[in-house]
Amino acid sequence: RKRMAQTMACTTRMTRVLPLPLLLKFTLLVLSLSSVAAYHIHSVHAWAPVAVSRISISAPRMAMDDAELSAALVKRIAGIRPEGETRPLGPDDVSALNMGPRDVVQVIFDAFKGSAEAGCYEGCRVLMSFSQLFDNDRPVDSLGRLRPGAFETASACGDYLSSEPRYRALALLAEWKTSGAPETSDRGFSAAQKLLVRRGGYNWEQMYCNMELRGEGMDRRWLVMSIYKHDFDPGRIASGG
Repeated sequence: RKRMAQTMACTTRMTRVLPLPLLLKFTLLVLSLSSVAAYHIHSVHAWAPVAVSRISISAPRMAMDDAELSAALVKRIAGIRPEGETRPLGPDDVSALNMGPRDVVQVIFDAFKGSAEAGCYEGCRVLMSFSQLFDNDRPVDSLGRLRPGAFETASACGDYLSSEPRYRALALLAEWKTSGAPETSDRGFSAAQKLLVRRGGYNWEQMYCNMELRGEGMDRRWLVMSIYKHDFDPGRIASGG
């Protein structure tokens, strides 16, 4: 609400110097950038999913006519997100006080399921925003566990998932569900959630999402350390059922 009030106040001032078509474009741009900024989680342990350097505004969007701009602006103000896009979450939303391991898994895998038909970029972006950032770029650790925080961009993460048979189910996710409650260890600072995932026309596959509680005070939150499939068998999952 505060961000919207600031945006509208700025828009009111701009009406004195900008014609209506430029004013609509300006307002839509400000709202879009504000939504992106809301995704940045202010924690030294967290990966920022959409850094400012990755923001790009395509020519078709800037070429929209006034009617399309007006409709898009009304949707943004009303809080209506583009289909398949996850609702922005702020620092308070993702703190450990409000989101446990199972909540984190829910947001991540719903994003993958919602973006499967159009590519898995949205799922990867959300996954990386909840992942521990690693200094090196090795996509898997010595045990073959996927490390989402090792990727530079969501596109790079999506390309890897699409090309790697063990984790391709994430890129093409059609259904998923948890299997039991998260298994905690290390005095409650680590958690592993077992899941069942399935792509269209294939059998269910077991997958584990390993998380750790990181940060201090209000910045404490659950971060994904790795995702793992230890019983991968291409022949067993080849046919649906």
